[in-house]
Amino acid sequence: MCAQPLLQVKNLSVSLNRNRVSFLAVDSLSFDVFPGQTLAIIGESGSGKSITAQSLMQLLPEENFSLSGEALFNKENLLDRKNTNAKVLFGSKISMIFQNPLASFDPVFTIEQQFHEVIRTHLGISNKMAHEQMLAVLRETGFQDPERCIKLYPHELSGGMLQRMAIAMTLLTSPDLLIADEPTTALDVSVQYQILQLLKTLQKKTGMSLLIITHDMGVVAEMADDVFVLYAGRMAEYSSVQEIFHSPAHPYTEDLLASRPSQYRQQTFVPIAGQPPHYTSLPKGCCYSPRCRKAQPICFEKSPDSLSLNDHHRVRCWLYE
Repeated sequence: MCAQPLLQVKNLSVSLNRNRVSFLAVDSLSFDVFPGQTLAIIGESGSGKSITAQSLMQLLPEENFSLSGEALFNKENLLDRKNTNAKVLFGSKISMIFQNPLASFDPVFTIEQQFHEVIRTHLGISNKMAHEQMLAVLRETGFQDPERCIKLYPHELSGGMLQRMAIAMTLLTSPDLLIADEPTTALDVSVQYQILQLLKTLQKKTGMSLLIITHDMGVVAEMADDVFVLYAGRMAEYSSVQEIFHSPAHPYTEDLLASRPSQYRQQTFVPIAGQPPHYTSLPKGCCYSPRCRKAQPICFEKSPDSLSLNDHHRVRCWLYE
């Protein structure tokens, strides 16, 4: 792996400002994404996964959210809202696809019109070249009859076809980093697999990096090189996908793995007790302590620091202090 990260996130924090009160939704996250690598951020609903991804793209409204820390890409801080150089990267060198592909398209314009808008904004090439490039990326993403498909409106396509369209649109600008926020959650199981395989094929062909946001350990196993386990906006564990599955350190990671239904596992799956906390009312100490089967008295009093178990494995848990 290249020694120089493509994306370097340092102490990213996101605060939600509501009625003159500030709540820390994401707290001091640090991680790297290397060229050609896939990093998966996993956690339950409400863990701060999507807020983390949206903060990197400056998609959170400034009047409601405050950002701190750094997210360095090509030496530009993506969190700096005044950085015009960073804004140029969005949609060109950094692209994003979302959980609901229908929300990514304007319903009153055809697919062709929306593709042309991206090309005009980021590439500035002739209409003929734009049309040829549009058809090329659609064929690359599995469309057998792209000439017909581009004349359609978004509602005339299935969810799987729309997600392919969204992926194709990102390829127009040859991004170095693609952020995929729950890219398969709204799709049928068979279509989910097709989309994941498409992303893997495109990554191998183009060398782009992937930052995948998911709650699905199956997606992590299929796609990830490294895994960042997120709970209540805080890092629980970070390691390679092999160590996460075979030597998980944090009780939350263990519980995520145990809660997976699997036809290959003899024992029945075990749901995680309780509910994730809301960032407006986080518990004292370790945020996972009220649900943790290994909790000690100190877990309810003080939050643990990040501890390195080896060069590529970090955990925040009092069991290792």
